[in-house]
Amino acid sequence: MTKSRIVVCLVLLALSAPLRAQYPGSKPVPEPMKTGFDDIDVDQCRSWLEVIASDDFAGRKTGSEGHRKAAAFVAERFKEFGLKPVGDQGGYFQTVPLFRLRPGGAGPRVEAGGLLLEGEGVSQRLTAGEVEAEAIVIAAGDKAKLDDPELLRGKVLLLNAHRDLLKSPARRQIVAARPAALILAEKSVSPLSGVTPGRLAQIWEAKTPTVVLSEEAYGQLLAALKVKASFGGKAPRSGLQLARGKGMVAVRATAEEERIEAPNVVGVLEGSDPKLRDEYVICGSHLDHIGVTRDGAICNGADDDGSGSTSLLAVARAFSRNPERPKRSLLFIAVCGEEDGLLGSEYYVENPIVPIADTICELQMDMVGRNEESEREKAQDNLRTTHLVGTRKLSRDLHDLIQEVNRYVRFEFEYDEEGVWNRSDHYNFAAKGIPIAFVFSGFHKDYHKPTDTVDKINFEKLANTARLIYLTAFHAADRAKRIVVDQKEIE
Repeated sequence: MTKSRIVVCLVLLALSAPLRAQYPGSKPVPEPMKTGFDDIDVDQCRSWLEVIASDDFAGRKTGSEGHRKAAAFVAERFKEFGLKPVGDQGGYFQTVPLFRLRPGGAGPRVEAGGLLLEGEGVSQRLTAGEVEAEAIVIAAGDKAKLDDPELLRGKVLLLNAHRDLLKSPARRQIVAARPAALILAEKSVSPLSGVTPGRLAQIWEAKTPTVVLSEEAYGQLLAALKVKASFGGKAPRSGLQLARGKGMVAVRATAEEERIEAPNVVGVLEGSDPKLRDEYVICGSHLDHIGVTRDGAICNGADDDGSGSTSLLAVARAFSRNPERPKRSLLFIAVCGEEDGLLGSEYYVENPIVPIADTICELQMDMVGRNEESEREKAQDNLRTTHLVGTRKLSRDLHDLIQEVNRYVRFEFEYDEEGVWNRSDHYNFAAKGIPIAFVFSGFHKDYHKPTDTVDKINFEKLANTARLIYLTAFHAADRAKRIVVDQKEIE
């Protein structure tokens, strides 16, 4: 063979080989993990994401036909990889019971001190009902705990910053106290379209009616109850404020409940050690997105969270193709309902497929395919950066492990996005005391817009995320001692 032909053959061989995604300066991967690591292929990831983020799935809104089709696609891949089905009836789906409220009757209404709130700026969540009782106002942040939950029993409870509070340690205290009704404040109030777990209606005894007010309407209600408008202007992160309203509040919430079901997609790769295979490392993403806008534009969510779901597939396939399996087992889960309040992961941790006590850690991938972009940062300055969130909250051991395996990938980690600590599905696992790692490449101008499309994805970053999670999961599942929980509670 001539020298020129040798050169041509070498070039063709290089072009035909899978495109590698390691960043410069990365170390060679140890042999026991190398085959799976090298299997993570940028072109394969692109082909999966082009399906997941296609118009065929119509934005993957939880409970929609598009989401069910996306779940079927992921389940088919799990089957192709040889993962064990561990869902309902021996399949790949764990069914999450949900309901959606639709307007019914005269609509929601709140009355207090001569004030009547209804129509624009008034909506409702959870379930319907009618009640009149004394009001208690709470301002609380995401670290809040109630000193005396019994104060809330039988009262109409007004909450600001409710998204944080209802994900905080105070949530279960509120549930146990059984308030007569809830009134929540939001910056803007949309029509009845939220999806809520059906089981939540059973937990809130007596079907607690819940009304949502715009901030303007909420302020009017505070004034009618003789509570200072400045009360709770900025929710305290640690602790909370309480105020008793003057007089009674009447709440009416009328709606029709549409019962629906949505799947978490689940599959297991069993570990190699007979003694340790009953312990699990969970790798997760959320498969749902926000669906279609009011004017009919499809929000395909290529980054949110098509990128994480694609990385999840890449990690699952890498493990299935690696000749050597780790000692412990791995559970792969693509949850539903993240966009509606972390519903699929909340349902999972309350109805776990593998015992919480036997869950070593949970590794979450959500929005891992873009270069962070803001008024302060340019996308081109974040080509190889990603955020590592929550690793130091429960387990410094897990944090150190990720730092160690990153030498094979060479991400530039940032740690300034703890504001998203309770905004993805890892949070529900952390609330159960399970060490978590949340990888998140940052926000950008296409967040929750129809413009979050495949052509804007940094596939090198997406593939590197899969590689990082693959190595972290392998080490966590293979080492002699389980990940150490060295913090007593989440912050």
